Amino acid sequence: MFSVLILHTENSYLLQKSILKKAKCVDLRDIPEKKLMATFETLKRIEEKLPQKQHLITFLGKGDYHYLSYLFLKRIKEEFTLVVFDNHLDNQPVFDKNFISCGSWLNNAITLPLLKKIIVIKPEIESTNNTKIKVIDFNPDALEKELENEKRIYVSIDKDILDEKFLKTNWDGGNFSPEMIVELLEIIPKEKILGADICGEPDDFNLFDIQKSEKINNMLLKALTKAPVLRREFIS
Repeated sequence: MFSVLILHTENSYLLQKSILKKAKCVDLRDIPEKKLMATFETLKRIEEKLPQKQHLITFLGKGDYHYLSYLFLKRIKEEFTLVVFDNHLDNQPVFDKNFISCGSWLNNAITLPLLKKIIVIKPEIESTNNTKIKVIDFNPDALEKELENEKRIYVSIDKDILDEKFLKTNWDGGNFSPEMIVELLEIIPKEKILGADICGEPDDFNLFDIQKSEKINNMLLKALTKAPVLRREFIS
């Protein structure tokens, strides 16, 4: 049985009953000034509320909180590769070095000494000056080749990669279908996955989109846990 953690950054999961049944929940709604970005002081407050044990898959909320991935990455105690599904390349410069943001968090992740490389999967290939970041589009062969010699993998999914006909998040959407994400996830050997997180929830009270998001979340959970998962205590 896999472990699931929900971070109540807003109210994104309150109506996703099938996800709630599977998860331990941490309420972060009382922490102010965390939407889109946070100071490292605020990030520390958030970290202090997280359980000190492994949770294979963490639901972060809207894409505004994708930077919370960093908290789980920095706890990994062995060399690993990060695979990110996203409509955006989140390595933009931040206006103040005292902040981490949903658009800049890869810059923080890249400094982690145990992170070997980042593979960003997005609808359109972008160039980047950082040699540790590799950007690919929907290309199963390319992903398989990139992961060929990787021993440990962390997966981070922002559902804004999806075409808006499948799900409308609060960010501009890409052109993927849920099935395209699942196809790529199935390439990743499950015994190599150290952990995963999922964000990209729709507006809190749009019932139609919430129902679609819940269905997609269950698809992603199933794809990530289809095979036996290596149980490792990577959270100290």
